[in-house]
Amino acid sequence: MFVDDPEATDWTALMEEAARWHARLEDGTADLGAFEAWRDANPHHAVAYARILDTADSIDALKDVDFSKDPGLRPRRTPTRRHWLQAGAGALVIAAGTGAWVLTQSRAEASTRVGERRSLTLSDGVRLELNTSTRIAWKTGRNGSQVWLEQGELSVVVPPSVKPCKVTAAGRAILMTAADVNVRLRASALEVTVVKGDCTIEGVSQPQKVEAGQGALVSGTETRVRPINERDLDFTTAWRQDAVVFNGQTLGVAVEEYNRYLPRPIVIVDPELAGLRIGGRFSTRDPADFLENLQSSFSIHVTVANDGSRLLSK
Repeated sequence: MFVDDPEATDWTALMEEAARWHARLEDGTADLGAFEAWRDANPHHAVAYARILDTADSIDALKDVDFSKDPGLRPRRTPTRRHWLQAGAGALVIAAGTGAWVLTQSRAEASTRVGERRSLTLSDGVRLELNTSTRIAWKTGRNGSQVWLEQGELSVVVPPSVKPCKVTAAGRAILMTAADVNVRLRASALEVTVVKGDCTIEGVSQPQKVEAGQGALVSGTETRVRPINERDLDFTTAWRQDAVVFNGQTLGVAVEEYNRYLPRPIVIVDPELAGLRIGGRFSTRDPADFLENLQSSFSIHVTVANDGSRLLSK
């Protein structure tokens, strides 16, 4: 137990403990309630954790230094985040007795497989949800969280009491405060849908504000903002409930959307079928109801191929 006398506090052990909490919070493995209980149990705990965050921010400030301009300055080879995790200190290195609490510049990472959905709560309270086949990285500091969407689709909820969150995707920065935003990387475009609040998309000629009830499509240097209705919103966000929702989309669009969640795809054999308009709500976990609906409503034949693919034909 730590006592109130600063001289009697074992700061080396305490900073190590704070470092481990920071590492677990960064990679999403910490119990947030347990962390808050530890932090609030003793003022020294809060001080130690604040020092760790301060050091993290200080190192972030060095990331743009060009060492090549001064031959006397050489960046030290930094071990990977995996090495630090194996060492038991997460992404932190502690120099006991020197007052130097150094963090690597590595970012925490998370991903999902095809058909998988995953939820994370960052240390500042930002809630992330990863859709199928998605890969992200993130860092959290005193100025808020930074998230990098590298593949797939992400839901970001920033509570009102939390500092702004920045999401970077396809070379664009999306800034949000007290908002619920869906961000999806498509093959050649970035799609941003605002469910609540608003966000600002930077990295284009002029920052573009997108408000609740609007969606933005970013392609090249062009950003197009348009209003979205409830049907559009259902189509975009149904995945958060492990569902796909179709409201008049063509079968071609519906199959493309459904295949994101399936290890073995649905294939339209007869091109004439692709233009059929369909509707309904179906589970991303199992396409059986979707396929049965196609058979009963449109007399479409469904055949299972040797590799497990479902073939649609007249």
